[in-house]
Amino acid sequence: SDSQFSSSRLTGKWAMVVFYRIVDLSGITAYILYNMNQPKIIDRGNFIKSLARSLLLSQMQRRVVCSQLQMAIRLMIKPVLGEDMVEEVIQSRM
Repeated sequence: SDSQFSSSRLTGKWAMVVFYRIVDLSGITAYILYNMNQPKIIDRGNFIKSLARSLLLSQMQRRVVCSQLQMAIRLMIKPVLGEDMVEEVIQSRM
């Protein structure tokens, strides 16, 4: 279902409702354009997860080595990035 991949959340702020709808429509548009240019169509769920990961990757890499960020948050980021990538980020910062 479409709600399975929706970014919308319950909010009383109309601006946030508009923002979440724009994010959803952007994801759908990107999915359609991607599949128009690929020989093999991928399912929307995997595409949205891949899109989100690629958009967040550089931010997570920057934050995982930030000493001012709470350790609990850095520990949550590490499994998402994978240990190999964390080591690579640490080495590149030295």
